[in-house]
Amino acid sequence: MMKKLSVLAGTALAVGLALGAPAAATADPYAPTPGGGTASVAPGSPVTFTVAGFLPNESVVISAPDAVSLAASINKTASGTGTVTFTASSAAAGTYSITITGASSGAVTYQLVVDPALAYTGSFDATPYLWMAGGIVALGAGAVITAAAVRRQRVKA
Repeated sequence: MMKKLSVLAGTALAVGLALGAPAAATADPYAPTPGGGTASVAPGSPVTFTVAGFLPNESVVISAPDAVSLAASINKTASGTGTVTFTASSAAAGTYSITITGASSGAVTYQLVVDPALAYTGSFDATPYLWMAGGIVALGAGAVITAAAVRRQRVKA
């Protein structure tokens, strides 16, 4: 009984997958709408947003605050998607709104969160200490080997 039930369940699953996948593939696509996003970066680091939802070859206007510099203009493809790169200045921590407005598609807003810079605490190079520790271990191993050799000589004598 259990075997028949598992065969029936497996068959139903296979039929559902076989018939359900083509139905989803032929669904009508929705009209693209510009979508925004949020990115978090360190000061002075560039961030690239992927822009989609604009009409092909549509002119767009990018507005960003003074603390955010536009590293390159928007690079759009014929399909209306593209990328735009921004760089936050090194002294500006906070959240900034960047708006990209299409001539007829509307506007999309991106949030650029600039994290505060970490304080410089100096550097620490542990390499000399590692060499010293290795030397101490080697000296200790040499002392143990020497002590064992001396003990063997005393036992033989």
